Amino acid sequence: MINFLRGETSRSTGLFILRFAFGYQFLSYVYALIMNIPLNEGFMTTYFAIGLALFSIVGILMLLGLGTRIIALISFLYFQAFQFFGYGVTIWSFPLTLLFLIPVFLGSGKYSLDYLIVRKRQAKIPAAAI
Repeated sequence: MINFLRGETSRSTGLFILRFAFGYQFLSYVYALIMNIPLNEGFMTTYFAIGLALFSIVGILMLLGLGTRIIALISFLYFQAFQFFGYGVTIWSFPLTLLFLIPVFLGSGKYSLDYLIVRKRQAKIPAAAI
């Protein structure tokens, strides 16, 4: 039996879906803040959304897959700081912030600008230099 979950394509597809979800979440709360849509109380408070407005570029970069590892690490630390000081802590706060560690350790996958940049850079390096 063929295991479809072991291949590079499956891993890259999963990372793409995760990056897309993160980017969409960032951008949707920034959009809600700009359009004065009332935000849910709890994990995403108004102060939290103001902080996300500063990170609106993060959502776009996560969607494109550019600088994914450092952006995911900064986002993880940002969410942990809010939880440490007690803003919007729920039962799901810690497990959801752990999801940000997945792109930190696994990268952004084949379907990203990071992958295209690295592949283009590796093509320019001669084989003798490696």
